[in-house]
Amino acid sequence: MVAASRAEVLTVVAGATSSDDGGEDGPGRLDVPGEIDTEWLTVDGNVREGLLAVAAEQSVGVITSGGAPSSVGLGRLAAARFLASYGAAQRTPLLIARSGGDYTEIMVPARRTSSGEAAARAAIDLAVGTGKPLVAVAAVAPAFVATGTDTREAASEAAAWLREEAAVHGLGVEARIRQGNPVRVIAGEVGPGTLLVMGSPRGPIGPLRLGVTGLAATRVPCSVLLVPRPT
Repeated sequence: MVAASRAEVLTVVAGATSSDDGGEDGPGRLDVPGEIDTEWLTVDGNVREGLLAVAAEQSVGVITSGGAPSSVGLGRLAAARFLASYGAAQRTPLLIARSGGDYTEIMVPARRTSSGEAAARAAIDLAVGTGKPLVAVAAVAPAFVATGTDTREAASEAAAWLREEAAVHGLGVEARIRQGNPVRVIAGEVGPGTLLVMGSPRGPIGPLRLGVTGLAATRVPCSVLLVPRPT
């Protein structure tokens, strides 16, 4: 993902029953800038499978899907199925869209892991390209459960690294270091206009294996961009 890149073609994948004359699910509902060509494809089967098939056959910059099921309570199973269904597309960023795209800020967890750094670099590119403020959030576990990877010192170092990366592009970073459960910390910091950028979930995904990324992506009220892990 590069700040200077622009979408040239928008491919919309819809069920065969969708209207193509501006009906409820037709392209008439899309507000697309004039410089972007729109391609409308219909599939007879599962729309999500059709979307992934198109992504596998074409050079796709990002896959966009509607809001994921909530992972709260019994919703964990539906949320796990939603995220697992996109497992084949982990080499392509996945945007879980919950707003019209008029973002007020770009937010990314500050983490010095390979997936965390990939998400941070993508967030920097987006902030540079959109001109929106970049916010780094880090969760620090309470002292009685903290380990070497979730201490305040580690969080501060991760935020400092992100600031250095952003400074290369002349970009400032607002760092927010909070104590508490990572999912709750992230959910408490985002707003409806936030674009949250995170690394794709690691390993097999299931109701009991959603991880911080899976839980946050399916509980926050804002749009979430899941960035592929480095290969």
